[in-house]
Amino acid sequence: LVLKENHARLGKPDTAQEAPGLRAQVEQVLYYAGDAAYAKKQFDAARTHWEALLKEFPETKLKPDAAEGLGWIAFEAGQFEAARGHFSVTAGAAGHPKAAASQVLIARCAQKLGRTDEALAALDKAAALPGGKEQAHAALLCRASFLAQAKRFDEALPHFQALAKDF
Repeated sequence: LVLKENHARLGKPDTAQEAPGLRAQVEQVLYYAGDAAYAKKQFDAARTHWEALLKEFPETKLKPDAAEGLGWIAFEAGQFEAARGHFSVTAGAAGHPKAAASQVLIARCAQKLGRTDEALAALDKAAALPGGKEQAHAALLCRASFLAQAKRFDEALPHFQALAKDF
């Protein structure tokens, strides 16, 4: 309701004086409308809301979160180059708790695009990012799998062995 009633008013010069919190409200509504649509598996609606958020509020603090959602939508649709770009926004956001997870997803995108060495390099960066420690197991599994899929079995074996020790 807030979005429908006020979205068109954002560009008008008098809006900031009439309703100083309006921009912040619309920003929040766009993000959470996208989040709700995503949760309902209404991916087109989620994409529409998040893209509008990023277009109209390019400096929003919600940018990394919206980009992550857009990354997942693109990844699930097999649009790995686009997904990689979205996940890069989240991975590059200073202090973002999902930075490392997004970096692992960048690696998965590179692997899906047949770029094994690029995928491995992306995994190397994940450990230093916020959440890197929590992503260590996922990164190790990805590394072992990527190497095996590239038929680099001698390189993959120690990573699979390290995984086996965790169990």
